[in-house]
Amino acid sequence: MVRSTNSSDFTTALENDFPILKACRGYELLRTPPGSRISLEVIPMPSGGFTSTYLADESCLQAAVCYFRPIQKDFAITTCTEMDGDQPSEACLECGENIPLPLLRDHVDGCNKLGMSPRRKRNRVQTQTPVCQFACVPGSSCTELAIQKEMGVCPVCNGSFEVNVLKAHAAGLMDPQTDFESALNDRFDKIVLEGSWPINVVRRHFNNIAMEELSNGNIKDWGKKLNVKFIGEDGVDSGGLTREFFSLLFETSPVFEDNGFSYNADLLEKKHYQLMGRATSMAILHGYPGPRNLNRTIVDFILENKEPEEIPECCIQNAEVKAAIEEVSIARSSKSNRNSIKAYWNIETIGDVFERHSHLLEASGYKQLLSVSNRDRAIHTMNFYYCFYKYIPPMQQFIEGLKLHDMLLLLTKHGENGRALLCCDTKSSSMSDVLAFFVPKFSKSEHEKADEEMIVYNFGKFLKKVENGAISTDWVKMNSSEESLKEVTINLGDVLQALIGCRSLPRNIKSGEMEFDHLSNQLSYVNTCAPSIIFTRTKELVNYEKLEHHLICIIVEAEGFGLAGMAVSFQTVYIGITMTRAEVMVIRKDLSENATNAEILQSSFERLDLT
Repeated sequence: MVRSTNSSDFTTALENDFPILKACRGYELLRTPPGSRISLEVIPMPSGGFTSTYLADESCLQAAVCYFRPIQKDFAITTCTEMDGDQPSEACLECGENIPLPLLRDHVDGCNKLGMSPRRKRNRVQTQTPVCQFACVPGSSCTELAIQKEMGVCPVCNGSFEVNVLKAHAAGLMDPQTDFESALNDRFDKIVLEGSWPINVVRRHFNNIAMEELSNGNIKDWGKKLNVKFIGEDGVDSGGLTREFFSLLFETSPVFEDNGFSYNADLLEKKHYQLMGRATSMAILHGYPGPRNLNRTIVDFILENKEPEEIPECCIQNAEVKAAIEEVSIARSSKSNRNSIKAYWNIETIGDVFERHSHLLEASGYKQLLSVSNRDRAIHTMNFYYCFYKYIPPMQQFIEGLKLHDMLLLLTKHGENGRALLCCDTKSSSMSDVLAFFVPKFSKSEHEKADEEMIVYNFGKFLKKVENGAISTDWVKMNSSEESLKEVTINLGDVLQALIGCRSLPRNIKSGEMEFDHLSNQLSYVNTCAPSIIFTRTKELVNYEKLEHHLICIIVEAEGFGLAGMAVSFQTVYIGITMTRAEVMVIRKDLSENATNAEILQSSFERLDLT
C-alpha cells in the first residue's frame, strides 16, 4: 500500500483488496497487544480517519497483525468451493485422492478413511476459537485463522525468540544484580501508572507529620508513586524530594535504634513498625538505596525467619546492658581467698553485681541467683534477649509491612542484593563511585574547557579529602534549638545528601551531570532531582580552596533539597565573609522565630554591615 496522509486513499485501497468491507458501512482496526497472541485491542482512530502514514509511524502497530472489525453488521463469510484447473494439489495421505490445496484441510477433516497418527493430531492447528473471537458469525466456517507466533528481541543477547519464552530466556542470561534491578523497575512502572500520592510535610515537625501522612494513606495510595512537598519551601518533586523524604524518615524515626529496632509499646499499638516496613518497600521501589540501618542478625530473621545461633558483640548497642554484661563477666566470687592480690579485691563481687543488675537479668528471663558458675548462662540470656528476642514484636510488624508489592519475597529471592538494602554493614559509596557518577559536560571552547578540567580535578581532590576524614567544619543545624556549634568531620554521606538527596547513590539513577556556568556570578548550586551540580564562578574554582569553600557551604547549609532556597541566601552571605559564631546563632534565632528568608537575609546583611 502506498504511503498517504489521505484517509480516503487508505479506505479505497482496503475496499479494492477486501470488497466485503464495502457492505459493512464502517469498521474498526484492532491489533494484538504486547505479550498476548489471542486478545485484541482497538487502535485509536485519529481525527481525520485512518491513513497508511498514521498506521506506519504513529499507531505503534509495527510488525503486529492488524484486524478488521465491522461496526454495523457482521462479515458474511463463505467457504470457496469452486477451483480453477490450475490450482496446485496434493494427494491425501489417507485415501490417496488428489485434492486442491485450498480444499485439502476440509477433505482431510471429512475423509471416511481418516485415521491420523498422534503426531498429526498434535500438528493440527486448533481452530475452534478464531483469533479474532468476535469478528466472525458464530457457526460460520471461519476457522482457518492460524495463530501467528509473535517474536521479540532478547535485551541481553539480541537474539530473536517467541515472546512466551523471551522473559525466561533473558532472565537466565542476566547476572543476579541486573535481574534484581529489572524486577524492581517492573514493579515501579506499575505504580507509576496508578497515579501519584501527594505527601505534604513540614520540615520542623517532620517525623510526626510524615508518619501521620503515611498512616492516613489508604490501600490505593500505597499503590501509587509518591509526590513529596515540603511546605513553605521551593521545589517540585521529580525524585529528589522523595529521596530526601526517605532519608529524613529513616534517620529521624524512633522506630529504629542502635542498628536495630526500638521497643515502644505506643509505636506498636499505632503500628508504626508496620508503616516503616511499607515505607521501606516504597523507598526501594522509588530508587532509594534502602534504610541500611539494621544489623545482619535482624536482617537474617526478616528475610529468612532465621534465629541467631550466637550474637555478635557489635550487636550489643545498649550502654547499660553492655556495662552489665561486662561487669558480670569479670565479677569475682564472694568467697575468694583474701590472700589474693590487692588488685583482685578492687573488682566487685558477683553478689554486688547481681544486686545492681537484677532488673536486667529478670527482664531477660534469667531467674536464678547469679554465681560465678552460672554467669556464662546469664550473659548468654541477656545477649539474646536484649539484642534479638525483645524486638520480635517490632520485627514481625516490620515484616508484615515489607510484604507490600511483594518486596519481602523479592529481597529474599535475591539474597545478598536484597540484604544490601537493609544491612548497616553494606559497603558505602567510595570517592571513585561519586566522582564517576557525575559526568562532566565540557565546553567546546578550549579556553573554557581548560578551567573545567581543573574544576573536575579539584572536585575529585575534595572527595578524596572527605573520604580520608580531612575536612571538618562547624555544623549549623538550622532547625535545632541548641545554642552551641559542634565541629564535625564531613563524610561522603553528607556530600551525597546535599548533592542527590540521600546518603548513598540511588539505585535507579546511573549517572548525574556536572555542568559549568562561566557567565554566572552566583554561587554554585545543585539539582537533586536531575541530579546535577552546576559550578559557577569558574575562574575562582580553578583554585582548590575556593572550590572547597563552595562545596562546604552547599553541604553544611543545605540539609536537603528543601532548604535550597534558604541555602542560597546564606551562601550569598558566607562566600568571602567570615561570620562569628554569635552572628550565626542570631541567624538561627531568626529562623526559629519563623522569619521569612528575605527577613533573615536582610537582618544578616545589616548585622554584617553589608546593606
